[in-house]
Amino acid sequence: MNYLGIDVGGSPIKHAVMDENYQILSQGTLDGRAGDREAFLSAICGLYEQADRPEGGIAMSCCWRASMRISAPPMATQTLR
Repeated sequence: MNYLGIDVGGSPIKHAVMDENYQILSQGTLDGRAGDREAFLSAICGLYEQADRPEGGIAMSCCWRASMRISAPPMATQTLR
């Protein structure tokens, strides 16, 4: 069973796919400076697809300014299921 971990903390979005023994199978970074909700959601959905839809789940850590609001429309959350 594989898991996708995503760290959204600054300009780069770091991501890794791990197995149930915490072995990193793949990892990388994306440019997180798009600043637009649709581009952000597209990048996250792309990571999910690229990770071959990990059956174990997704863990995401985020550090947002209080004034920044990114909410996923219902279609985006359905896409990830």
